[in-house]
Amino acid sequence: MTASIPGATTLEALSAWDTVRELAHARGDDEVRVVAALAGARLALEAEDYARCGALLDELRRALDGEAQAPAQGASAHEPPRLRRPRLLDVQYRLVACLYQFQVGDAKLAKETLKQAHALLDAVPAAGAGLGGGEGAEGGEVTVRRSSLSISQFCACSS
Repeated sequence: MTASIPGATTLEALSAWDTVRELAHARGDDEVRVVAALAGARLALEAEDYARCGALLDELRRALDGEAQAPAQGASAHEPPRLRRPRLLDVQYRLVACLYQFQVGDAKLAKETLKQAHALLDAVPAAGAGLGGGEGAEGGEVTVRRSSLSISQFCACSS
């Protein structure tokens, strides 16, 4: 996945990815929305827009954890479901989150996030599948559980 648009400034590219994310949300295309949020987070990190990067990483975490869908009214709140997705997406999410955490001064959390990325890279993929680069029908999907603490919540707690 390339997060750059030839000839565009970083702000123009961020705006373009925001548009892609909004269109995907309007159409209910969660896969495209997640990829656009990851691309936007990478660009926001590059632009040193840490507030925007943190917000996009929170959105990404909620989408990947299945928290974006609130329980129906009257339904009891329960643990977010585990979702299956390409392992490479999880690795990229964790690497961007790690860089963000380091930049905002949380080296301990960044180190833990990097360990999680390494664990995903070392995990045995599903039979006949690779890292999600087109090998196998499942694209190397694995199930991963994350902390329910968002990056914004963590930053608010640690300050």
